[in-house]
Amino acid sequence: DRTRPRVTIRWSLSGTRATFRSSVSDALSGPRRASIRWSFGEGETARGARVVRRFAESRRRWVVLSARDAAGNEGFAVRALRPRAASAVRGLTVPAVASRAGGPLSIAGRLVRPARLHATLRPVRTTAQTAGAGLAASFIAERVGAPVARAGAETRGPAAFRLRVRVHGLRPGIYRLELRAAERAGSAPAITRRIRIR
Repeated sequence: DRTRPRVTIRWSLSGTRATFRSSVSDALSGPRRASIRWSFGEGETARGARVVRRFAESRRRWVVLSARDAAGNEGFAVRALRPRAASAVRGLTVPAVASRAGGPLSIAGRLVRPARLHATLRPVRTTAQTAGAGLAASFIAERVGAPVARAGAETRGPAAFRLRVRVHGLRPGIYRLELRAAERAGSAPAITRRIRIR
């Protein structure tokens, strides 16, 4: 059997919750249900035939589904999704490159609801695997280190905000910025960005 399984993606939206369901069929060897994997971009992965997720931003992202049959053949499905934002943050502006000699990293945006902002920088360890290409590379989770810099602010109402994260003294390399906007109704997923510090 050298035929890839047929893989399809279905989803439904309820408020800020997105429910993803997989459909895997293979007439020859039969599908392996335990091999079902999801990739939602930015290093976020999951396993299982049904997965529920909330996304911090309402922007277009690619959802990738992978599954194998009993003979080891792997099939993929890819679909674009624009989910509803589960965070109070809108219009986030973050530079892709920051200089240790150029002052702190400036993060700007606006809040549509009162929230407590918290920004964290974590180093990303790059390996030969993470530099891979193709759909299979979507499922390689980033190796992220412990927090090396933080900044926070509290707002009382909908308003524009600006945070400054100190990068002086950090090593040059790739970092992941995680921005959370904690609200009274509960925690929101983090907005993430990759930043190169030179």
